[in-house]
Amino acid sequence: MLWNTIVDEAQEHQKNEPALKSYFKTVVFDHDNILSSLAAILGSKLSTDSISGPSLNALFLEVFESDPSIKNDIEKDLFFIKGKIQLANISQLPFSFIKGFKA
Repeated sequence: MLWNTIVDEAQEHQKNEPALKSYFKTVVFDHDNILSSLAAILGSKLSTDSISGPSLNALFLEVFESDPSIKNDIEKDLFFIKGKIQLANISQLPFSFIKGFKA
């Protein structure tokens, strides 16, 4: 399962980069699945004075959970991106950092 791989890799990266502990907690460890994590990332990135991150997070999560194909498409995109950028066994990197994926 991709989410388990992302969590495992984030734990390993956190050991190697203690400065990223808070980041990995916010984007990976505070979530039970890939949909929750991506909703939080997008909510945080797109929040404004008019609409809060948590409100957007809830909206994104509602949309993601309304259609099971969305999770499958997210996972397919991550596998594709990982293969294209040839990063050695780093599944969470595209998910966390590549802006095109979040679009």
